[in-house]
Amino acid sequence: AAPVRVITCSEVDSFLAKCCRHPERFRVLASNKAREAAYQVDLHFSVGDTSEEVVVSVQEVSMKDGWTGFRLSPSAIFLARWLSLHPALVAQKTVLEVGCGLALPGLLAAALGGAAAITDAQVGHIRQLQRSHGEKTGVRVRHLNWQRDVAALEG
Repeated sequence: AAPVRVITCSEVDSFLAKCCRHPERFRVLASNKAREAAYQVDLHFSVGDTSEEVVVSVQEVSMKDGWTGFRLSPSAIFLARWLSLHPALVAQKTVLEVGCGLALPGLLAAALGGAAAITDAQVGHIRQLQRSHGEKTGVRVRHLNWQRDVAALEG
């Protein structure tokens, strides 16, 4: 089994505050160990202005398999945190995440009571997401190459 890194609500907030102060120095929140091996990351988010907490697990994949989308990105963490502060935006709604990578925002939307279609063009991401999250209620994992598929629709 992959090692697990737990990231608390306060660590998420501290990381995002640092990113706001120094956006030129965005760094990955989880682990440099993902460069060599798979790594599970459990992120904790506080929900709205309550004391409720939601945990979302993502599987970072070895960067030996590619560079893009195999690790948590600051933008995914920002969006997930924003959704956790405004859960009514996704509760009882369906969310489409395009180019999802590790799918943190989509998975959080499902954990907050919505449904999520998480999509990516990279087949390796889709396989990993299906193994990790394909059976979860409210989560649909689909392959989508939006550049090719949209062009095909336009004729």
